[in-house]
Amino acid sequence: MRVTVAGKERIFVDKAFRRFFIPSLLSNLSLALGGMVDCLVVGSRLGLEGLSAISLGIPIYLFYNLLSYGFSIGVPSITLLLWALESRKRQIDCLARYFAF
Repeated sequence: MRVTVAGKERIFVDKAFRRFFIPSLLSNLSLALGGMVDCLVVGSRLGLEGLSAISLGIPIYLFYNLLSYGFSIGVPSITLLLWALESRKRQIDCLARYFAF
């Protein structure tokens, strides 16, 4: 049986999914549980004003996390992409010098 490039990528994606599924699930569950506990404690201690402050702060917190995760993934990937392109350019320049007439 011959494994194609698409098959290798699929195997990699499956392994990565299995590796990160449980930690991601636990992270999301803990955030939801923390939000519920926050609402219970703040609601019982500070009342409606405290609950409204929490409801205003959650979207800001989520937007901040979105940006921080985006930059932590985006910057290294752009660096690797530029490195690969530069390496490819050097290879092409070397071949052009070798085969130049």
